[in-house]
Amino acid sequence: MRIELMETLDLADIWRERNPFQKHFTWSSNVSPDIHCRLDFFLIFRNLVSQVTRNFFSPSLQSDHFIISLDITIFAGRRGPSFWKFNCSFPADENYTLLIQDIIVAINSTEQFLNASKKWEFIKFKVGMVSMNYS
Repeated sequence: MRIELMETLDLADIWRERNPFQKHFTWSSNVSPDIHCRLDFFLIFRNLVSQVTRNFFSPSLQSDHFIISLDITIFAGRRGPSFWKFNCSFPADENYTLLIQDIIVAINSTEQFLNASKKWEFIKFKVGMVSMNYS
């Protein structure tokens, strides 16, 4: 039943994946005869197997079962570009406001725009670029 469920859901027993020939038990009896079983599993989606950096068993203080631990790296790649957000303290910065005023005056003094909406879009673009560089 467990194997069928693992195949259906594309799950992997991470301990067995990483340790195919090693015997290790997660439970043992304290009575004679000494019985050992591997009752506990850490099942993960198969596409996450490569992101597991470490898995191990360790004894538990209050149980006859071992603790199963798993270290997984959720994101191991380089971060890409993110969204820039405007720093709301800029309008209080006199140097920034003078810089933006100069840009608006310079754009308004040119006659290269066909209509007001094109000029407005260009002002927003330039203010955005200057703000990103300023931050």
